Amino acid sequence: MLPLAQALESAGFALYAAPILAMTAWLSLSIDQPLGPGLNRFLTLGPLLGIALGACILGALGGIWLEQGAFVWTFDTDQGRITAIQQTVFFLVWVSNIKLEIWTLDEPRAALKGQRDPETLRAAGVTLRRHLWIHSLGLLGIIALSCS
Repeated sequence: MLPLAQALESAGFALYAAPILAMTAWLSLSIDQPLGPGLNRFLTLGPLLGIALGACILGALGGIWLEQGAFVWTFDTDQGRITAIQQTVFFLVWVSNIKLEIWTLDEPRAALKGQRDPETLRAAGVTLRRHLWIHSLGLLGIIALSCS
């Protein structure tokens, strides 16, 4: 069962992180371009991102339980400290995801539906870029910690 939990965690993380990192790169390369087309594609991925993040969390929690029989951090080894830091960063990314989904994407969604003026969409784009950069740095941090 442990390999299944680890596979679920890894696949979920990859399916979640790849579109986020790609959208961050796309927005960074198209600073003066309208958000519309790329943002629409990104927003259609919302359900997939939610399922992928849920699969990652389920796999991670299942793997921890199957491996340790409890949810505890051990700080007596280097690997234990790295794991604790990685899980803390993941928790912060999860909180950031909630903020991204509920608040940061609210203005761009409304602007794309024609409920906001172009200046509001531009300002929302700046906020979205900043949030995705911070979010992506967290994801890259998790990846880096996984490699150590």
